[in-house]
Amino acid sequence: MPDSAIGRQLRARRTAAGRTVASVAADAGLSVPYIANLENGRGNPTTTALARLARALGMHLVIALVPDEESQRTEQTAPPEVPASLVRLGRTPRFRHAVTAIAGSLELTADEFAVQLVAALAALAQSMGKDLAEADWWRILDALLLVATHPAASQERTPEGVLARPRAGDEFRRARCSGASAKTSAARRGFTPCRMRSDAAKMASSYRCAVIWVRLR
Repeated sequence: MPDSAIGRQLRARRTAAGRTVASVAADAGLSVPYIANLENGRGNPTTTALARLARALGMHLVIALVPDEESQRTEQTAPPEVPASLVRLGRTPRFRHAVTAIAGSLELTADEFAVQLVAALAALAQSMGKDLAEADWWRILDALLLVATHPAASQERTPEGVLARPRAGDEFRRARCSGASAKTSAARRGFTPCRMRSDAAKMASSYRCAVIWVRLR
């Protein structure tokens, strides 16, 4: 694996863990410039240094001999470069709380989901071709948190598996059914349409008589 791919993995793991370069350097017994150069694809790390970094990040180093073709595929699937704004975001308590909440709703561990989330966000920034501002990252995280904790109600599907769309007359039919239900309820209480009209006419007649009586008086 090229040094640039190793550096991207180190930065992605460190961001997912919410760690600073200084804290990782202290745990690994390495200097800050040494780790910073590795993350930027510079330097020639030894297996001992990589093993120390892995332990500092709660992982272990695995070395394997693979064919050249598989090595190229591994390089292509390596996580993209993590933007600096995303690195700073990963160190905030709010980011850790959001990761914990989303992971809990998806029944995943927070550490496992944090790695996947950072890789996905870094890929998003790469596809957009720019480093997003911190406010933009928060808007994306808030949307993900809303979808994870309050998913939209599932839509009805047809036997063919296609989402069923409401037809133009559905609202009208529902309104008619609602009106019919109201009429049925009134009929059960003894208020037929004819009786309701008769009662209304009597009330209006009584009201007119009362008004005339008051005026004559």
